[in-house]
Amino acid sequence: MAIWGYVALPDLPSNTRVFWLKPHEKELARLRMKKAGKASGEPVTWAGMKRVLGKWHFWVYTAYYTFFICSENIGSYMNLWLKSLDKYSVSEIDTYPTVMYAITIVTSLLYGWTSDYIKLRSPIVFFSLTVCFFAAVNLAVWDGVPFGLKWASYYLTGFAQGSGPVFLTMVNEVCAGDSLERLIILGSTNSVAYAFNAWIPLLSYNTEYAPRFLVGNSITVALIVCAAITLVLAIYLEKRENMRNASVGNTSIVTSGADEWSEGDKGGEEEPQGAVRV
Repeated sequence: MAIWGYVALPDLPSNTRVFWLKPHEKELARLRMKKAGKASGEPVTWAGMKRVLGKWHFWVYTAYYTFFICSENIGSYMNLWLKSLDKYSVSEIDTYPTVMYAITIVTSLLYGWTSDYIKLRSPIVFFSLTVCFFAAVNLAVWDGVPFGLKWASYYLTGFAQGSGPVFLTMVNEVCAGDSLERLIILGSTNSVAYAFNAWIPLLSYNTEYAPRFLVGNSITVALIVCAAITLVLAIYLEKRENMRNASVGNTSIVTSGADEWSEGDKGGEEEPQGAVRV
């Protein structure tokens, strides 16, 4: 599989060297990237890093995804709740929670299809946050919540994970004009989020407090609220940025001030071509 991936994946249009693409096909790919408003590959430099870190995109998007990923743990402990009831077999305790993963698969497909159809990303993300907020509140309250609603709440947490790719698609589209920014942010959102998620559940979901997890479920509610607030902030800042660009007659910026790089004529070297604005 690794060998096949090395041969089959063409890399980026700006630096691809695969033998099965003809020169005119590579050029066509570059033209399509340019028409779509997506900048070609830019090497990582200190100046580029400073430019990316000086924008709100890096900080707000990374913060949102960290809140989002760290709020997904709530459904992982349904098996401990079922075990505490002393009424289900081992196979049932292992099987019933897997329905959440089936829900995640279905909702992931529906989220992707719907967001592409309506050509909007944030409403899908808000919907998943709303569903998971409802489920998390029920599990945080716990006492007095009917048995069936607890069961349903665990299953509703499966609505969360599928919105992650939709959010990352939104980030990819917003940062399409700056290839280095897109590269760094997509990397930071995942690395930072999962770095925090590696230890937060160990503290918030101490199994000694199973099955209620008052602290863990309450923290999850707070994380979902923080994620929603951060997403609202991102949408506001994006709209403000678009209005500023429109006011100066600069609505379609391909490179967002970054140099566009393309493959050189000799030896596969890359040469800066200057910022392209359309």
